Amino acid sequence: MSDFSTPPSFPPTRSVPPVAPAMTSEEYAELFSQPPPSSPPLLQPEPYRPDDRSGQPWWGMGDILLGAVIVLTCATIGNFAFVPFLSEAQRDALASGDIDATPLLVIVGGLIGLQVTQGLWPVIVARWKGRGVARDFGFRFEWSDLGWGALGLVILLPIAAGVNAAVSALVGLDPGSDESSNTALLTDNVDSPLVWFIVAGTLIGAPLTEELFFRGLCLRAIEKRAGTVVGVLGSTVLFTLPHYVGASWQGTVVLFSVIGTVGLILAILTVKFDRLGPAIVMHFLFNLIGVVGAFAAA
Repeated sequence: MSDFSTPPSFPPTRSVPPVAPAMTSEEYAELFSQPPPSSPPLLQPEPYRPDDRSGQPWWGMGDILLGAVIVLTCATIGNFAFVPFLSEAQRDALASGDIDATPLLVIVGGLIGLQVTQGLWPVIVARWKGRGVARDFGFRFEWSDLGWGALGLVILLPIAAGVNAAVSALVGLDPGSDESSNTALLTDNVDSPLVWFIVAGTLIGAPLTEELFFRGLCLRAIEKRAGTVVGVLGSTVLFTLPHYVGASWQGTVVLFSVIGTVGLILAILTVKFDRLGPAIVMHFLFNLIGVVGAFAAA
């Protein structure tokens, strides 16, 4: 028989929180008059700092060697790309192996291949292994670079003239000899429309691509491995060697001494200002003087 004297057991009753009283109109007004809570600030990109060396890139000496192989290969391809457009006489001159008899069209093709890859390779390396050409190689400009580049040229010209005179006397050449000049290509082809490709490469292509390759990639890669002094000297040597024009050994010695002096001043400017702007301006002005002098002498 059931015992009705004991009440049945049920699950314990859950406590229900009391309902908050409705807000008065004054409380609503006070609530909406308060300023909203401040939200966390949005993430901003890190400001650009030219002297920031954190997170060192991993390009180095191997990229100089690989870049040299790529540049020389593309320059050679550019040389032969225009051979089918040569006349029979021009092909015979090219086959003779005489550098002075090389058709201008072949030289223009090689110049295009040289300068395009010379400028693109540091960009590829900096994007692949570093932080970009501006941060890694100092490919930046400021308005003051116009003045610094002009001042560098003023300092360079008497030094280069003195080196030219001293080395020419040492090897038995006249300081103004054509054997120690690399402007014969312009004076010998002044009547050809193709000469303007050489002028464009001299005034625009060379200051940009050579500075990016030699004072950008080469100087910084050697500097990272062996220090600033070795970087300056090493990049100067690498800059000088491609300027060989097939002259006599005396003319080559004089030409290399002058080009080496130019490269040394350009490297010092780059290290001093930690950017390529002043060197590019000075390089342009120096080449401009050479072009104007070549056309004046033609």
